[in-house]
This record gives sequence, structure tokens and C-alpha cells, in this order.
Amino acid sequence: AILAQVPILYPRLRLVSLLVASLGIRSAGLPFCMRSAVVPLQVGRKTTRIALWLLLLSTLGAVVAGFWISATAFLGVSATSLSGSQRKSLLSRPAVTKDFSRCKVAELRELLADAGFPTSGKKAELVARLLEHSQRGAVGVEQEVAEEQDEEEEDEEEASKTKVTKNKTKAKAKAQDEEDKEEQEMEAETSAVEVAEKKELKNVAPIRKAATKIGGPMFEVGELIEACSKDDNQWYAAKVLKELGDRSFKISWVEDDTEQDLTPGYIRKKISEVDRDGPFLPGEAVEALYEEEGKMYTGIIQKTNEDGTFLLLWDEDGEEYTCKPEVMMKIAPKIELSELQVGQKTKGIVKSVRDFGAFVDVGAVRDGLLHVSLMKQVDRPKGAPAFDEGDRVEALYEEQHEWYSATVDKVNEDGTFNLTWDDGDESATLKANQIRLQGPRMPVKVGDTLELWISKITTDGKFSVSMFEGGGTAPRPHQEFSAFVDILPDEFIDAMIQKVTDFGFFVEARAPSGATAPGFVHLSRIRDGYVASPFDEGEVGQDVKVRVEFVDTKAGKMTLSMKECA
Repeated sequence: AILAQVPILYPRLRLVSLLVASLGIRSAGLPFCMRSAVVPLQVGRKTTRIALWLLLLSTLGAVVAGFWISATAFLGVSATSLSGSQRKSLLSRPAVTKDFSRCKVAELRELLADAGFPTSGKKAELVARLLEHSQRGAVGVEQEVAEEQDEEEEDEEEASKTKVTKNKTKAKAKAQDEEDKEEQEMEAETSAVEVAEKKELKNVAPIRKAATKIGGPMFEVGELIEACSKDDNQWYAAKVLKELGDRSFKISWVEDDTEQDLTPGYIRKKISEVDRDGPFLPGEAVEALYEEEGKMYTGIIQKTNEDGTFLLLWDEDGEEYTCKPEVMMKIAPKIELSELQVGQKTKGIVKSVRDFGAFVDVGAVRDGLLHVSLMKQVDRPKGAPAFDEGDRVEALYEEQHEWYSATVDKVNEDGTFNLTWDDGDESATLKANQIRLQGPRMPVKVGDTLELWISKITTDGKFSVSMFEGGGTAPRPHQEFSAFVDILPDEFIDAMIQKVTDFGFFVEARAPSGATAPGFVHLSRIRDGYVASPFDEGEVGQDVKVRVEFVDTKAGKMTLSMKECA
């Protein structure tokens, strides 16, 4: 037993102790064997049999003892030959902790130091400390090792991030320096260019601007204008070189510097430089009303007359025409709808008239709609005829007993009216009781110049205007509903749709006496059957026939129906 501890306490004597142990086992069994061989001679056969069994058992015991000693010698590895991580692994295995008492004091202290424990004290205290630490199990040690590895990885990652941040900071600082440098270079170049431009401007003669005073010359020498080429009848940029008299000028084309003499009608102010809101000036292109035809044509102002009218030269035929400023509009750059604002004040000229309103040119990319409900109605003076020239009417054609559309051409002294049918050139003379207005009498006509306000701008590129300040509607006057009280429920009267909503029509009803008042037709009263949408049944400006169902004179309300009386 003593020899078996030698390989652990003294590793260098491992082989010697193994040899001595083997010899000791064999020598210990030799006297017993010699003694058992003599016994049978003295005691007989039974005793010999027992001796042989004892010899066999002693031999097997010697063999087992030899193997145990050899295994103990080879497993007694010195702790001093292990690395730091191997020592920690050794501490985490309970099977090895049983051999702490066999280690030297120096080896025990080294193990405790690696584990982070105090190394002072005697060997028994050191062994006890290691045994206490080993009882935590392998899991605790492995977790500590893993935590240390994680801490090392976190330190490396943090160091890497710090490095990247430093690199980014350096790159950003470098980029900022380069940007500042470029800005300084650009500023220097800009300053140099400005200095050069100022030097060049000193050596260039200034171009004379267009005349801005009324009564001044149509064009000045050196002025940039637009001239019409007689070859293709197109307008090109040109420069005035000399006034030839009688409103003729010598010009040079900007494109090729060739010179040409032009007569009136072939030269005008640059459209892009026209002051839309300024006074009319000679040389400006305008759109004006040709009263004889009631249509708008383009022309060029030649001069201002003493009575405030203007002498124009029509573009179409070159004829002269004297025109009032009220029916003239400058041709200037078109206003984009994005530049318009609701409530904005503007000026427009009536281009066409329809049953539901008028289209007005305010200088925008398209004409605006002036609805009849946004027009200021003009009270007719006492004794005025029932119809005026230009009124759109329906007249009775006696041969067919049908009503057809027509236009009033003349008001006769005997109270009759000359009118022309829409479906031909044939004219007729009829009495007032044979004629009725096709719609509300329009207070405007083609060529009228109006003071307007932007009322509405839609997303589909359309806009409307109003004759009321701010673009609103007319203040609702007190309506007289007494004329509708005595109308029979089954009697139909004339009405015009003023507004279409999801729930019905707002109309302007006309009593037999001529009085008018607003009323409402619910969608259930538009026609028999199911009505999905009133917008599919009528539109603003459409004439309809209605019946009076209910009148509230105090509240100022009237309910109407377009259906037959049940």
C-alpha cells in the first residue's frame, strides 16, 4: 500500500516503484507457496487440497494488486505539466479532486491562484479550498470560462466599433474639409465671373427699353420686338434699326442679322414683355370685339385716338378698325391655373354666352365659367320691351303648333319682334305672347369687359368666376312665394335647375304671373321608379316642368315635384 502511493507523490520514481511493487508481491507469495507444498506430506490429502486453493487465491490476489498498482502509477499525472485551461478543466471534474491531497503545496497554490482563490495557509487548508471549489460542479466552472470568453469578445467588438467610429469621424471630417474647399473655390470663381461681367457691361451699349408712356413712339431704335415674316407668316424675334415713317420700320432678324423693311401690321411688342394690367400701348397685340359680327378677333394697336379709342389693324385682313378699350384685351403670357387663388380679383372679357352662363377670358390658359347664378342681374326699367335684341327665346311656329329655339334680332315699334330660327336662315315676326325666354335673361353679352373674382378651382383643370366680391354668391333676397300659393296641385309650371345634389334638384320656378322663387325637388319626386343618382337625371341650366306640392310663405320654402299628380 505504501509503494502504491509513490507514483503520485514522486512521479519521477514511477517505474522504480512499479518494479519494486511487482517483486514484493511475488516474494510475498513465495514462502506461502513453499510452505503449502510441504503441508500435504504431513496432514494428508484433504489438507493438501485446501493448500492448493489458498495458493490459487494468493496468486490471483497478487495479479489483481499488480494491475491496480500499475493503473494508479500511470493515472497519477503531475499537475505541473498542465496548462491554465487544463487546470480549470481538472478542477471541474470531481474524480480528480480526490487526488488534491497528493499534490505538492506549490502545485496547490498554483491551482488556487488560477482559480482566483487565496493561496495562503497550510496544505490542509489549500486542499479544503480546492475541494470546496470543485463542489460547485463542472457547470459553474464552464459558465465562468464562457463569461470570460464573452467578456473578451465584447471587448474586441467594442474596440472594433471604436475603430470604425474613429474611421467614420475621420472620413466625415475629410469630406467636410473637401466641401469647404470646393465652396471657397466656387465663391472665388463666382467673384471672378462677376468682375468679368461688370467689365464687359462697361464696354457694351445698353439696349433701349420699349416705350411705356402713352402717346410715345410705337417702337424705339434698338428695341427688341417681334416681326412677322412675309414668307411663312410666322412671328420671329427682331430688332428695330430705323423708323421709316408712316408706322413702318427697318428691322434686323435676330436669327441671321439680315435686314428688312416692314409695314404696319407686321411688327408688334414682344408678347413675353407685355404688362397685362398696364395701359394699352401702340404696338401691343390685342383681342378685340368686332361689333358688327359680335365676335372677337386679334389685331395690333396702331395709335391712341383723342377720344380714348384705339386704332387697330386686324391680323386677318389688315383692315383698320376703331375700338373701345372696354372690349379689348391684351395678348400676354397665359396665367397658369396654379397661379390663381379663390377670391382673387381679376378682369375678363366675355367670349361666348350659353343658356347656363358665359365663358370669360381672364388671361389664363383656359376660359373660366361665369354661371348664371353668379351674375349680377340688372333690373329692367319700366316700359322696357318684353325681349331685347340678342335674347335666346322659344317661339311658336303656328303652322306646326310647336315651339322652336330662336334669337331676337330686332324690337319693332308696334311691339312685335323679328327673330331668326336656329334650324335655318328663315326669319319671322311674332308678338310677345308667342315668345318666351329660353332661360334666365343674361345680364352680359359677348365682348363685355367685366370685373370678376375667382370663385372655384377644380382638380380637373377648370375654374369659375363670380361677379360678386370675393367670389361668393349673390345675397339671397327675400322671395315672394305668394304667387305660388293658389297654383293647383296638378298644374305644371316652368322651372330651371340651379344646382344638382345627391338628394335632389334646387330649381328656380316661374309662376304664370312671371314671379320666380326657389324650390326643391327631392330625388323621389324626379320621376316614377327608382332614381339611383340625381346627376343622371338632370344638369344645371336644364329646363324642367314641376308641380307645387307645398308652400311655406313664412319660412320661405317650396316643395316641388316633376311627377304626375297621383
